[in-house]
Formats: sequence, C-alpha cells, structure tokens
Amino acid sequence: ASGSRVRVNILEINGKINPNITIRPETASKYLNSKVKIRTIANKNNSIAAVNGGYFKPQTGVPLGALKIDNELLTGPIYNRTGLGINDDNTFSMGKTDIKISLKNRKVNLSVDNINQPRMLSTYVLIYTDKWGKFAPNPPKYGVNIVVKNKKAISMHNSSVEIQKGSYIVSGPKKKIEKILGQKGLNIITKYPEHFKNSRHIISGGPYLVKNGEIHITVQEERLGAITGKNPRTLIGYTENNNLIIATVDGREKHSLGMSLYEAAKFMQSLGCTEAMNLDGGSSSVMYLNGAITNKPPIEGGIPISGALTIGINGENSSVAKAKARL
Repeated sequence: ASGSRVRVNILEINGKINPNITIRPETASKYLNSKVKIRTIANKNNSIAAVNGGYFKPQTGVPLGALKIDNELLTGPIYNRTGLGINDDNTFSMGKTDIKISLKNRKVNLSVDNINQPRMLSTYVLIYTDKWGKFAPNPPKYGVNIVVKNKKAISMHNSSVEIQKGSYIVSGPKKKIEKILGQKGLNIITKYPEHFKNSRHIISGGPYLVKNGEIHITVQEERLGAITGKNPRTLIGYTENNNLIIATVDGREKHSLGMSLYEAAKFMQSLGCTEAMNLDGGSSSVMYLNGAITNKPPIEGGIPISGALTIGINGENSSVAKAKARL
C-alpha cells in the first residue's frame, strides 16, 4: 500500500477437491485457561496447516468471544463481534455472534449473559463449565455460585468452587439465581442467529472486513478502535464458490509494515472474498504449513496462543496428507 512493501502468506482451501478435508478450531489444551505455540496445537491432530484463532485474555489464554467446536459452545460472544461458521459439508457463513443463552426447566427460565467468559458486570449471570478450568471464579459482590450436576442445582456457595467433570457452575447475583437451587431437569439452551444455524464450529474475531462483496468495517460497534492502524494481521474469508482464504500479514518491521484494517479489507476483496473478517493479530499472527512457520512473527515460532484454526485430512496418516498438500 502507498509504495510500501508488505509480506503476506495466503492459503486457499477448496473443500470440494477432497471431502475428507477437516477445517476446525482447536484449543491449546482441554482447559480454556492455557496457551501453547501453534506447532503444538497443529501436531496434536496432525494438521497440514493452521493459523492463530480469535482474541484471548493474554494473562490466562481464555478465548475472548464466541467459540464453538463440534457443536459445543465453549465460550460465548463479546460485543456481538463477527464470527465464521464452518458447516459439516465445508461450507461457510459469516455474521455477528448474536447467540442467546438461557437455563430452563418446566418451572424456571433464567437468562444467562455468557458462558466461560471473564465477568464484565457484577449483575451478569455466567455459566462456567468443566472446560473453564478446575475452579470457577469467586462470585460477584452480593452473588453466589450454584453447582449444577446431572441437570440438578445441588448446592450454593459464597466463594470459588470446584467444577467437577460433567458439572457446571451458575454464578451471579443471589437475588437473580437462588430460585434455581434444588431445581431438576435444567438444560442450557443456546439460540443461534440464522447464519449459524448449521454451523458445527464457530470462530470469532472482528471486525467484519467484507460483506456481500463490499467493504464493511465494523470497528466502533465491535469496540476494536485500538487496532485500526498498520499491524501484523491474520485474515479469513471465503469466495462465492466457498473456497476458504486465510492470509497472514507481517508487520512492525522495516521490510513489512503491516496493514490497516481498510487495507486488509481491500486486500481480501481483491482475493475474491465475498465475506471476510479480521482474526487476532499483532504478535499472535502466525501461519503453519507442513511442519514449518511460513510467516515471520515478531517472536520466532510465534507466541503461545489460546487456540488455532486447523486444516487436516480425515482418515489419512499425516505423511500422505502432507505430500498431497505440497502438490
């Protein structure tokens, strides 16, 4: 842009060529509060390729924003940011992560503000599942933690509490949530917007860059004003015929300054994307292909990250898959 050079890596995936291609987000470990380098995530499931995923809390590694893997919502949305949906047939959708969560049985209908996300307001009702970590955080002021096991709310606590496998914790103001204590048959109900109705996986980032083929940058509403300038970036989108396009842009160095969000949007549009969005960037931007890091992250090998979007081939050993990836 404007005469300066930028180093980019572009990966295009055509899911129709091989129906065994699997495109899925992966977390750093079985608990959400952890971080590892991309090579570790990619090696865990013999991925041919991988890029860093969405935003995360730097101190803990907990993903910030909606993340759904294999039809399980691991973390809920923040600021209704943009997400990419991946369907079983390797088709894609993109849109706002406007996911509604509630806890219901025949007597109770409790609105839940989020799942496995850091608390933003003391009035919020949050659910912490056994993927969060070994212990749920302390409840807010005037709040309690209620343990739900086998769909029954069995106990109420004023402090941090252990999350046993298969159970979860409802945390919030006592006045709002004490009515569920002793209730049986409780189910977590998640309602997805139309564009994510068929999504097996959802990975969120933000902001939107391209929508219906037009530049569409949603910085203010997604509260991402701090990242508009030239930065290293990871970008993701798809074409009219459902080819997935992933790009990393190196930045913050003499030979590659990075891209602004507007430049990133123009770039993804130029690659034929009808829909595109920004993933986590900066020091997190990293691309892995066939055992090598193909971009030049500020720290060699990339920093430890909370998760990645991985590309693999089902039912083939990785050496065959990797040989095919080179062709």
